Amino acid sequence: MLVPMNAAADNGPPRAARRAPERTCAGCGKKGPPVEMLRLVVDPDGAAAPDVAGSSFGRGVHVHPTQPCLDRAARGGVARSVKGKVSLDVGPLADVVHEAALRRAWSLLVGASRARLVKWGARAVEEALAGPPGEGPDAGARRGALLVVASDAARPDATPAFSRAIAEGRAVVLGTKAELGALFRQEEVAFCAVLDHKVSREVHRMCDLAVVSRTWSGSSISRSKEAACRRSPEGR
Repeated sequence: MLVPMNAAADNGPPRAARRAPERTCAGCGKKGPPVEMLRLVVDPDGAAAPDVAGSSFGRGVHVHPTQPCLDRAARGGVARSVKGKVSLDVGPLADVVHEAALRRAWSLLVGASRARLVKWGARAVEEALAGPPGEGPDAGARRGALLVVASDAARPDATPAFSRAIAEGRAVVLGTKAELGALFRQEEVAFCAVLDHKVSREVHRMCDLAVVSRTWSGSSISRSKEAACRRSPEGR
């Protein structure tokens, strides 16, 4: 689907046995991993702003990025969490989240490219998605390789490695061929592969967030921005 992002140690408990961090959704009240939620930062005046990277200073409140949870959060969930008055309008919030998620997705891709953690070109991308020879067909998935496809690319599922990445949910649409090409000083690049697991996961999460924000009621995001995860490198 194109959208729409372990052993025991001698001196402590197994990594899998350690309790993962959880946050409480200000909408539904359920607990869950913070990576699955949108963090809102509330300033002293009661204005709530999205923190898509989850690293801004300030009083943070988490909410699932779904219409029901956002509506409940806006109607009082965030205010109860911070024990004060809060100004939160889901419509304008959708615009801000959409733009912020796209900027962060591009920023992560640019940084990974500069660190030589991105491959482009059909053969290089296919090898990255499949993984090193001798490690099995799931090596690319275990290493977290992510396929990034331009919105105007033709037949992104033309090869077995590409089809497998798409079927496994390791693919996102981001920008156009010209926009991706600018990252590599090429006229056009139809697709590339992000090699780093953490970066791949965060790019995927940002693209998902950019897409889902368009579904929030009252959103004023224009139709020109409807292409999933599209943002020019020049505008990041």
